[in-house]
Amino acid sequence: MEIETVPVSFVFLISDAAAVDKYGDSLRSDIRKSTIVSSHCKSISSPNRMSRPTDWVPSLWMETFQNLLADELEYEDRWNLNFGYQLTNDLTNNERKKGWKIFIECVHGNFQCSSCRKTWSSARVTLLFRYILRGTRGSVTMRPFGQICRSCQDDQFELPGFSEEHVENALLRLFAKIRKNCYGEDTGEDHVGDSGDSEVKTKPHEKALCQACRGVTVKGWQGLRRWAGVFVFGLNVFWYFKVVQFLCVFFCCCLCCHLCLFWGVFPVPMCFGTEDVVCVQSVKPSEGNL
Repeated sequence: MEIETVPVSFVFLISDAAAVDKYGDSLRSDIRKSTIVSSHCKSISSPNRMSRPTDWVPSLWMETFQNLLADELEYEDRWNLNFGYQLTNDLTNNERKKGWKIFIECVHGNFQCSSCRKTWSSARVTLLFRYILRGTRGSVTMRPFGQICRSCQDDQFELPGFSEEHVENALLRLFAKIRKNCYGEDTGEDHVGDSGDSEVKTKPHEKALCQACRGVTVKGWQGLRRWAGVFVFGLNVFWYFKVVQFLCVFFCCCLCCHLCLFWGVFPVPMCFGTEDVVCVQSVKPSEGNL
């Protein structure tokens, strides 16, 4: 019986090749892990554009609103969210009687100029909400206010973009207001929607570049503008009557002047129905008559 022998050098070669393959697999695994860790650290240290969205996305607000609705408003009423980009916080007496209410919130948002593509952040992005509950149907109308690019200064208000966290926090505070004002709950809404993370620091707020601070939604401004309109209307009515009075006096003066020129210096009475006209003349007294 012959026994096949294998050279020792060949055995060593096979074992060395297996060791090399095993070492290569381990090395590739280490490289892959280091690449994942480095990319993760890079994403944390320098967040990408997805972490700071600058586009106004109404669908994000509507989806978050519907997702939070069942947990935050445990009632059988149906609520919906709409958007009104000409909305103001000036409620008429008729709207107040119907039950409309106002909620103004300032949140953190991001902007991008449509001209120069510059981006900036603001912690004072104003959101205006109008809400009402009629029977079993509730309605919320929302308006975001924009800001102007500091570099362009072209009076073009850019709408803000929001992260999912800030959208959720703003809507949580809105739901707390709805529960308090529409359902009479004592919500303790001071800490509703507050996140444990520290707020991102931004530059000081520039009111001249803010659409809300320029008089569109500041409380009291609409009332002041309304009273200013009433004052202007009253002033116009006053001057209208003054002009009418002046025209009446002027017309009367013209009529008197016309009569004076037609009848003489002073109009004298006439005896209608007779053929004689009695005229009164001034006679200068003579010395003999004295």
